[in-house]
This record gives sequence, C-alpha cells and structure tokens, in this order.
Amino acid sequence: MAAMIRRRASLLAAAAVLVTGPLTGCGLFGGDDAAPATTAPAPTTTTTEAPTAATEPPELLDPGAEPRQPLRVAYAEGDEAVVSFTSDLQISQDSPGRTQRIDSPPIAQTLRYEVGAVDDDGAELTIRIEAIGAKGKGTGLSDEQLADLDDELAPLVGLEATATATPLGELEDLAFDAPEDLSASLTAQLDALAQQLPALGPALPTEPVGVGASWRSTSTSRVAGAEVETVSTVTVTAIADGTVAYRTTIASTAAPQDLQLAGLADGTTARLTASDVTGSGTGSMGLDHVALTLRTRSSGTQAITLEAGGRRTDLSQTVEIAYVAATEPS
Repeated sequence: MAAMIRRRASLLAAAAVLVTGPLTGCGLFGGDDAAPATTAPAPTTTTTEAPTAATEPPELLDPGAEPRQPLRVAYAEGDEAVVSFTSDLQISQDSPGRTQRIDSPPIAQTLRYEVGAVDDDGAELTIRIEAIGAKGKGTGLSDEQLADLDDELAPLVGLEATATATPLGELEDLAFDAPEDLSASLTAQLDALAQQLPALGPALPTEPVGVGASWRSTSTSRVAGAEVETVSTVTVTAIADGTVAYRTTIASTAAPQDLQLAGLADGTTARLTASDVTGSGTGSMGLDHVALTLRTRSSGTQAITLEAGGRRTDLSQTVEIAYVAATEPS
C-alpha cells in the first residue's frame, strides 16, 4: 500500500503543474463518507511553504450594476470557522505500448480557520488540519486498503499553517509546520494542500463593483519546480450579508521545463513538454467573516518525458481534478 501511495504522490505532483487554482462540477466524487483519521501528529520542527505566486492586480472588465461598493476582507480577531475540503484526481496515461487509468480516491479534509491579530495589512490566520481521510466509492479499493490509506495520512492531522488574509482576499505567506521525518508522499500531500488553499477564493479588484461585475487575474506560480501561468476570470453573481458569490473560468498553461517529482526512481529525470488545462467553477467568500464555498472541476492534457540510464519514456496524460469546499454551520 505504501508503494501505491508513493506512486499517487508523484502523479499528483505532476498533475499539480496543470492547476494553480480550483476550477467545476464534481462528478468525480462518489457519495462514500469514510471516517477521517484523527491521530495526533509528531512534534513540528520544519516548515512546508506554498509555492510563491507573483500576482498582477486584477484587471476590471466590467464594474457591474449600481449600487457599487469596494469589496474588502475585514475579519475580526477571534473569528473561527471549520471548512470541509475534498479534492479528487483522475489520470489517464498513455506510454509506449501501455494505457493506464489512475483513479486516486478523493481525499476529504476538515480544516479549522482561526483569526489572530488584525491590522491594515490584513488578518493573521492559523489553519489546522482537524481530520483527513480517503473516500473510496468508485475507486475499487477495499475497506482494508482505505483503512491503510487513512493510517498513512494520519500524521497530517493536527499540523498547522500560518498565513495572512489581505483586504483584497489574497492568502499570503502560507506555510505549514511539519515534522522533520514526514515521508516524501505525505510531504507531497501537504505541499498540494498548501498550493490549493490560497486558491479557494478569488483576488478582489481595487475598484468599487456591483452585481454582474467581472475582472481578470493573471498569476504565476511554481509547482513541482515548474512555472505555471493561470488566467482567472471572475463574475459576481450576488453581494449580500457580507458575502460575495461568483462564478469563475480558469485557463492554466506551462511552457516546456524540468520537473521535480516525488516518488521517481533514483537517477530518473522528468521534463514537462506540454501542458494545458481549462475549467470553470462557482463559489462564495465571506468578507466580514471567515466563510467560503467552492465547487470546481478542471480538465486538461500534459506531456511528460522521463529519462533514466539513457532511456527515454514519453507519457501523455489526460487529467481531471475536482474540488468541493464548504463552511460548516457554526
């Protein structure tokens, strides 16, 4: 089972090149509600950080209908929220003489957000992994295999990240504290989560907007050693009760470049030769309180070349990634 998890970790790292933000639908998810792991982690001594993203200010395309207002995040110190977040990955991979379908089980996480000090630059956040587990419906995994996977994921429970939520809705400087002896596969899982969290809500424009407003954001981030450009277009569908609701479309591309993938055999190198993904989504974000919803799906293709001992293997992958997030009632 450990070998299977390591294989999934390397494929997840490869697939992460495609998407730096969540994209909709969630037909990938089954209805199985497997119990999450709740084991306490080892003491934290090292840090895992989200990929650094250079984001241009959003470009306002349409200010929307009157009345218009500035959209600003203004959390209160002591505010808390519990967010459920499920991610799913499917890959169809073609290599010389072989076609594989890799359907990893959806991973369900329960995250507790706590607001610390607040000033003009934003609000300090602590994000704690309260529970994490695999959902097995549709994956062909047995109950025993799912239990083994939950046991492997258990060391992530209790790990905490710190970040700053800016007034424009960006989650900056996100970093997880992690044990020094955390395995490569769990480090990859934690890195993936650190990459996903800042993208669970949109960056907000500086100009006042109303319902129907739309804006475009372009960001560049590094994932698995690769530089990815993502263009997101957000359209406001409602503004009420301190919450903005929206729909979004996303397009991510990456130029040919070397990859740093966990789980590869010693001496094996990986290079991304082509990458393209598009998707759409719906969501909402609290402005005066910590709250978010998200339902997204992305799909795309990528080509990867592996080289080891002078031998080259060309992989062609079709990838589907789905995310669902919701804030639990307080």
